[in-house]
Amino acid sequence: MDYLKRRTLIIIIAVVLLGSALYGLYYRETDNIADSIERNVDNLDETVSVDDETESVYDEESENSIELESKLIFVDIDGAINNPGTFQLPVGTRLCMLIETAGGLEENADTRFINRAEKLYDEQKVYIPEKGEEIVLATISANGDSIDADNEAKDGIININTATTTKLESLPGIGEVIAARIIEYRENEECFSCIEDIKKVSGIADGKFNQIKDLIKVK
Repeated sequence: MDYLKRRTLIIIIAVVLLGSALYGLYYRETDNIADSIERNVDNLDETVSVDDETESVYDEESENSIELESKLIFVDIDGAINNPGTFQLPVGTRLCMLIETAGGLEENADTRFINRAEKLYDEQKVYIPEKGEEIVLATISANGDSIDADNEAKDGIININTATTTKLESLPGIGEVIAARIIEYRENEECFSCIEDIKKVSGIADGKFNQIKDLIKVK
């Protein structure tokens, strides 16, 4: 009888020990699985963080590229210039800066029909004519467009930078002598940058200017 009791007790103890061992093994594996899941979640968060950073840098570079491009213009210059071609320039560049960038004017350049103080714009074409170049039927403007001399005053406004003597004489108070002085001023000085500059011509004071100011232009 004592033998049976001892045997039963041993079996109970063995079952308890086995159960304890299985319990410990189960929870150890569960903890490992939980740790593994937690590590994977942390790695995923780091990956997402890196991707967000990369995307942020890419967006910033794209914005900077677009902003930089919006501040640049492309202008083509041809004619009596040392290095004709297309140039990439900052917005707000003036014609005199483009001429310098393109190596300067050739000795035979005729600057009567260009305004070196003019601000350039994107896709503009600038043509510098040579002295003696045939421009009777068409006058070359600073932006490279061809202006028909017979049509330049269709709007009733005369361009004092390109008008012929006859057209200048059609203005009130401008006779043959003053018209000749205007032509001479254009040839010896710069083109008129604003209509008020015509008062620099001898014989045109404020009174005469007020008569013609609404009938003239410089572009």
